[in-house]
Amino acid sequence: MLYRRLFALVVLIPFFAPATLSAQSALRYQFKPGEHLQYHYTYTSTVDRMRKKGRKEWETVFEADPDWQVKDVDMDGAATVLFTVANRREKYEEGTRRLNFIHMPPQSQISVSAKGRLLYGKILIDDAERTRSKKAKKDGFDVKLNSDRSVLDGYLKKLWWAIDTVAVDTNGTPHDHEYDKVWNAAYEHDTALYGRMGHFKVGDVALREDKGKATYTMRDTVVGGQRLWSLHIIRDGKELQSENYINEYHRTDDILFRKSDGLIHRWEAQIEDHNGVAVFSTDEVLELKKIEGD
Repeated sequence: MLYRRLFALVVLIPFFAPATLSAQSALRYQFKPGEHLQYHYTYTSTVDRMRKKGRKEWETVFEADPDWQVKDVDMDGAATVLFTVANRREKYEEGTRRLNFIHMPPQSQISVSAKGRLLYGKILIDDAERTRSKKAKKDGFDVKLNSDRSVLDGYLKKLWWAIDTVAVDTNGTPHDHEYDKVWNAAYEHDTALYGRMGHFKVGDVALREDKGKATYTMRDTVVGGQRLWSLHIIRDGKELQSENYINEYHRTDDILFRKSDGLIHRWEAQIEDHNGVAVFSTDEVLELKKIEGD
């Protein structure tokens, strides 16, 4: 009889022990067909540059309203979305530095996985600079632009968090992770075509290496009565584009995910870069404003 009681106790204990989830199982975007997500995005960039003639500083603010109209969701949770970046506007607080690298196409059709990675992308309404470049190409100019998917992948990484595969628990324990990635990075930049007036885009590819250390901390929290997952990430690393260009950075990401469906409630990133010539300070904020069809 005593043996049976001890056996029952041993069997029952695991069922009552508190379980610790991993970030991989806790974080997953659960899009719904017919859902309409409305966000506000702000990108503030300050450059402090030391020059022979003295110090020069620029501060530019870019704002937009990313809008997700979820058309369909497949069995794996991937969503087909009409993605609109509305109300794009740029304000020069100091100086006239254009943030040409962030002028996102106004409207696209995309497919995004349940982990937030771009699976497909087609630009429906393009940015003015790329539109002029496409016309110049038709007129016979030797212009190379990157594919729609490549362009949209770079922008989506600024407007939506791709969930990492790093093993992190949800009880607030910091987890360190070292990384070293080498890849051919496709990008586009402003250019002038044969002295013609106006801004144009041209595509290019550069070999890049990104290495450093990241610390992940995740826990549950409550904001305004809403239950959320809070993910905090600190990164310190170096990005190498050539032997002569080394960019060191310190980056902090704070992301709040809704527990009900995993969608981003708020994401703030603070980055400081320096390359020996200038210091770049960047603050990015993505905030959910409204959900329809929830």
